[in-house]
Amino acid sequence: MTSNMDNRARPERERESSGAEGGSRPSSMDADDVGMAGTNSADPDLLDAFRADGATVVSRDDVAALDPTAHDRGRSLYDWWSDRDWLYDAVIGLAGSLRDDTFDALALEPGETVLDLACGPGTNFEVLREAVGPDGTVVGLDYSPGMVQSARTQVDERGWENVHVVQADASVTCGPDDAFDAVVTTFALHTFPDAAGALETVHDALAPDGRFVVLDSRPLTDGLASRINPVYERVIEWMVNHQRGVDTLELLRETFERVRVVETYDGGAGYLAVAETGDANASG
Repeated sequence: MTSNMDNRARPERERESSGAEGGSRPSSMDADDVGMAGTNSADPDLLDAFRADGATVVSRDDVAALDPTAHDRGRSLYDWWSDRDWLYDAVIGLAGSLRDDTFDALALEPGETVLDLACGPGTNFEVLREAVGPDGTVVGLDYSPGMVQSARTQVDERGWENVHVVQADASVTCGPDDAFDAVVTTFALHTFPDAAGALETVHDALAPDGRFVVLDSRPLTDGLASRINPVYERVIEWMVNHQRGVDTLELLRETFERVRVVETYDGGAGYLAVAETGDANASG
């Protein structure tokens, strides 16, 4: 979530809306949820691998027991946002069309396993779950106790048996090797204190021919606009823990063998990219 997520943020090419939904968090199970609750449960080895790396796989009973004490500014800040879900949802909602583009690029198929990296309160869960169907698996990962609590509460209220929530540091683990068909992150990578480390764990966790779809922010790159970067970056650092001077798109190119930029937004400050593992040279 960053300051460039507003109604003026439009892609630099014409496209049709995907019609995907995924804004506010629902408060209770409805008829559609009952029909798609499914019986799928993630492979125990997948969740056990997270536990082995020191992560917490959050169950219904764990929510109240999560340590609410933040250990760094990022956790503190996102715990603050989690306590103001109405404000968080309102801000996230402003980027609805950009998130639709992200889900289009992700192109999930029924039965796939997807990681929602820095899942926050589970804003993406409904769309991801509908895409993979009852035989697929969604894992949401976040390091903020407050966000993880909100995400797990949503899962329980909606009865989603194939959606799992993990509290972890992404620079330490994003799951076992080759575990995920796809990984997605939306407006979060630029807030990671160790984005390079997180990209390495994502690379390892992707299955062969898997894809990592990134909607993110970076310093302004277009012409005169780049001159305001010192102010721009300080503002979004204060708001969302942006890491100043870090260009996550360049880090993506350094880590993955193939990188394709789908869109850029707001003078180059926002971008949508698809990264893949493989032997081909990076491009885009």
